[in-house]
Amino acid sequence: MSARGRAAAGLVLGVGGGLALAGSAVAEWVSVPADRAVGEVRVPDEDPVTGAEVAAGLLPLGLVVGLAALALGPARGWGRRVVGALLLAGALAAGVHGGLGLAAAPDGDLGAGVGALGLGVALTGAAGALALRPDPPPDLPARYDLDADDASDEWRLASGEAPGEGDQPDDDDPSAP
Repeated sequence: MSARGRAAAGLVLGVGGGLALAGSAVAEWVSVPADRAVGEVRVPDEDPVTGAEVAAGLLPLGLVVGLAALALGPARGWGRRVVGALLLAGALAAGVHGGLGLAAAPDGDLGAGVGALGLGVALTGAAGALALRPDPPPDLPARYDLDADDASDEWRLASGEAPGEGDQPDDDDPSAP
């Protein structure tokens, strides 16, 4: 994959991860069974617990991750790697914060918000890993090797040798026959 392709993929993954993290903050994480009284009749009901109630920091973290991912578009070289490290740190922070929030949530059936959290962490981590990967060296269109038999005098002058110097053995060389 080319450097532009990796940048575009990282941008899409990072923005998607940020949106998934922000969406998980407002989605239902746990559905707790409860009973409501309607007159004298008990009616079974459910109390939803959203991500904002148990992990309030996910919404701003998701927005920051999404905005950081947008910086992958113009960033090059070390700037892209810094943004990638920030995205990986954001994925780690979201995973830890969400896990602690889920541990603090009451027992009940898991909702879609937990899945959105996992998706957001995975997408953000993938975007960070893509951004941290260094660019491959450019492909050269042709080979620039020069055979010794084909070397002209200009090439020898450019390399620092005198013309014809490499063709014949030196008289002062003791290893020469």
